[in-house]
Amino acid sequence: MILPQDVLAAPTGAGLQRVLPTPLLGAAPAEAINKAANLIRQAQRPTLLVGSRGADPQSCTALRALVAATGLPVVETFQAAGVVSRVLEDHYLGRVGLFRNQPGDVVLANADVLVAVGYDAVEYDPVLWNADVERTIVHIDTVPADVDNHYQPVLELRGSVRRPWTS
Repeated sequence: MILPQDVLAAPTGAGLQRVLPTPLLGAAPAEAINKAANLIRQAQRPTLLVGSRGADPQSCTALRALVAATGLPVVETFQAAGVVSRVLEDHYLGRVGLFRNQPGDVVLANADVLVAVGYDAVEYDPVLWNADVERTIVHIDTVPADVDNHYQPVLELRGSVRRPWTS
């Protein structure tokens, strides 16, 4: 629905009755998590691509724990800036989405398994970074993958990235 500009800009006396908390989602099914873990273990060049929905404080805590435990390399979109802390900067390979041919783009191009966490195609269109449509992509997010010719996950883990003890 599209409203005229004068209606959108008009003052109103209405206010929010109350602010509702954002409901927490549970984890993805254990079977799917195990399948994703096996794909990552078997990969030669696995890489995490973290998007904006992976940058909330609880998800950051969980992702930092994952990177610390596994040593997985991380590439961020500009909207996910700051997910990798200074303590883990050896695993940080750059941001993608604004300039092309940056180190992060090289890492994405060479990843055989890409784990996209909280990634939205609007942050960095897959046509710009995924010439290999056969690449194994695992999509982890609270929303379904936006599948197209250049973003075709073999597995989707839909649910919260947060670990139960970080909520």
